[in-house]
Amino acid sequence: MRAKKQNAFFVEIILVILFFSLSVILSLELFLQAHIKSVLSEQKNMALIRAQSAAELTLGYDPSGSRTLPELLQGSTELPGGKGCCLYYDSEWNAAEEQNAAFELTARFEEEDTGAGRMVTVQISVTGFADGKADRGLVSFETGYYLPQQ
Repeated sequence: MRAKKQNAFFVEIILVILFFSLSVILSLELFLQAHIKSVLSEQKNMALIRAQSAAELTLGYDPSGSRTLPELLQGSTELPGGKGCCLYYDSEWNAAEEQNAAFELTARFEEEDTGAGRMVTVQISVTGFADGKADRGLVSFETGYYLPQQ
């Protein structure tokens, strides 16, 4: 009789330990997912800040003017064809070289002649890198402005 009570007690303790282990695993998974979302949210916020800053700097940019887009966005490199530029950032959002970049901000512009002036459209996007390859678009938007003919 006593052996049955001891066996029941051990079975109960094992079940409690298993339930506790399962609870710990689920809690750790929740905290891990919360951390991942927090990091992604922080990256998206910083990407939006950098993209908005670039958009404000390009506001009123005249592609046929004396200043080039890389001059406006200091530290950027011109894209092939001269229709935009790229800025690179490390994981702490400091300016970086392309080979050390964790994020890339790209600004591309297009001009459309309307007869009475020109419509300039600027497309700005920020992309994150993992293992040297672009893996996630964080922010992307388009802005435009009109330059009247002089």
